[in-house]
Amino acid sequence: MQLFINILGILGVWGLFSFPLYQAFLELSEQAITFTQHINIEKNFKKISPWLWLFPPLKISREKKRALSIIHEITLSDDEAKNMMTYFDKATAWFYVATAGLFNAIYFSYDLYKESSFNQSPILFILFLIFMTIFSILNVVYRMNPKRLDKKSQKLRK
Repeated sequence: MQLFINILGILGVWGLFSFPLYQAFLELSEQAITFTQHINIEKNFKKISPWLWLFPPLKISREKKRALSIIHEITLSDDEAKNMMTYFDKATAWFYVATAGLFNAIYFSYDLYKESSFNQSPILFILFLIFMTIFSILNVVYRMNPKRLDKKSQKLRK
């Protein structure tokens, strides 16, 4: 029974990292949709590499810089500009929630590590943290994949 509870705990705390991170990227994509209503971003502004999702703070920072440069190029009403800035704030807030979830996941994982028979090898603990962090980020990458979203959209239309 304890093993079952520990597995649920691990899944829960790592989910509290992965899904707020996903929400941050949803906020950024919502912002991108708003931008495309005003200008053709594809032609005028270079996209930020999806590989930066492997380091989310850098991805969010670069997306924000890109968005600010777009805002400077287009004419927005005061309300539209405020809405754009609200998107930035939402994405940033979700990123901090994800960071708190990551810290909590590391703490909980360490507690389980101390109780396990693997507690003689810190390398295994570090490898586990690296694996779970990458797995969580790849969850976001998978969920944000345009091909996946297109398939879901096509299923809804049928």
